[in-house]
Amino acid sequence: MKRSYRRIARLAACAALVIVGVAGAAVLPDDRADIFYSDYKGGGMDITGKSVLVRKKFSEAFAVEGNYFVDTVSGASVDVLSNASVIKDERKQKSLSLEYIHDKTSYNLAYTNSTERDYISNTTHFSLSQDMFGDLTTVSLGFTNSRNSIGENNGTAFKPVVQWLGHSESRSFEGGISQVVTKNLITVREGVGQEEAQRLLHQHRIEKLLVVDEDFCCVGLVTVKDIEKATQHPNACKDA
Repeated sequence: MKRSYRRIARLAACAALVIVGVAGAAVLPDDRADIFYSDYKGGGMDITGKSVLVRKKFSEAFAVEGNYFVDTVSGASVDVLSNASVIKDERKQKSLSLEYIHDKTSYNLAYTNSTERDYISNTTHFSLSQDMFGDLTTVSLGFTNSRNSIGENNGTAFKPVVQWLGHSESRSFEGGISQVVTKNLITVREGVGQEEAQRLLHQHRIEKLLVVDEDFCCVGLVTVKDIEKATQHPNACKDA
């Protein structure tokens, strides 16, 4: 039975973006470790999935994430039940991602390897995103390159005989822009205290507060990153 899957892990990437520098704002996600298991039985099929993900920040600017995933399919599919054909296949996927932040720019480099009995995919991804205009606009660019080996199983589910048919390669470029728009702006006046700013950020589940003057003109921005820096380095010098 001929089976060939195309699962190209789409990660993204890019090169060269002119950076308009203002005080930093991007924040890396927190450390995490996840274990996942799923099991489905029905329609003559038995499908299981297992995954382990670990993410670690080595500094406020650099993080590494690794993931290992295995899904297994066995049984008789709907279209072959009449012939009593048996399906038994397994996909193993490994991925590694590096993320680095400098000022308002986030860089991401990732590699994913996905292997099945008759299909192998190797995908490389590089991307960057830039916050600008008061951190309310984000521009992102990316590039993905995927190299695949495609085969055909001429044996059985339990005794596979794979004949490799050839290779394929694909490239994709990506670009995007996002804008924060809200009817109900959450603002604070100049001189707001750190505790009050932190309370508002937490209450409204946002990462940025607009600082306005008496005429409701924007004169600054308070971010989660600002509060983290002030807490970690209370005696650090500040720009006038």
